Amino acid sequence: MKLELRHLAAFYVLAQELHFGRAAARLHLSPPPLSKHIKQLEEIAGVALFTRTTRAVKLTPAGAIMHAELQEIFNRLEGMLRSVRDASQSNGGRLAIGLTPTAASTPVIGALLKYRTLHPDVQLDLQEMNSVEMEDALKLLRIDVALMRPCAVSPDVVLTTVHKEPICAAMRKESALLYGTISADQLLDHPLIAYEKKVSPYFGSLIERMFSNAGKKPAYIQESRLPTILTLVEAGVGIALVPASIIKTRQNILVGVPLDNTTSVMAELAIARLKTNQNALVQNFIGTLLTYSGFVE
Repeated sequence: MKLELRHLAAFYVLAQELHFGRAAARLHLSPPPLSKHIKQLEEIAGVALFTRTTRAVKLTPAGAIMHAELQEIFNRLEGMLRSVRDASQSNGGRLAIGLTPTAASTPVIGALLKYRTLHPDVQLDLQEMNSVEMEDALKLLRIDVALMRPCAVSPDVVLTTVHKEPICAAMRKESALLYGTISADQLLDHPLIAYEKKVSPYFGSLIERMFSNAGKKPAYIQESRLPTILTLVEAGVGIALVPASIIKTRQNILVGVPLDNTTSVMAELAIARLKTNQNALVQNFIGTLLTYSGFVE
């Protein structure tokens, strides 16, 4: 027996309702044909998907797995239909964009404004989130694209770099007066504030690699996340290594001291999409960001 869409539809609705009468009504069937579809699907799968009593219908563990998988498939189908509708329109549509907070001070934000100017009929839904949350948001179709730090992602997510900038040492102005540039050795003369690895694995590994390449092993006084890290620097707790652009948000108190040539390292910002997402709006959006963010490889 072949697996058909009617089997999956019957299972999906019954898994939601857990009641044959209500599920049959939603499918415009009577309960006997619904029961037949479920029995056929269980024969195809080779396992029981529901437990049935006179009082209740429940998913088996195998049924729960099938329900979760089907939920993801149907989410993707909805995204596909949305992409087809958007691609058929010369203007208009909606783009949901995941935005890492540290992108707000980069030239990429200017490119967002340019896109908005060029495509005023496209609704941009900006959703601030940490980069580590974005892959799941893409796969669940909560967002169409993500502006994120390039942390590890699965092969079905495509990353395209749109911005690079140097890492600098964030210091209070009075401390920064001592330096033109700063070396790894000089950084170790100060209390250092580190990134929380679960929240900012990209920056954490980038800084760790920088010190490792210089043959140094720093001791950190505290771990935190941006923008709280900058607040800690302002409070005199220590210094921190941050993307140069973010200093602009605190330049009345802080200075970004460049790292010297032996220590310098670049931070990247990337735009991510699902490999299966061929939405014309997404492709056009990525092209605009690459053109107007000023990025040159």
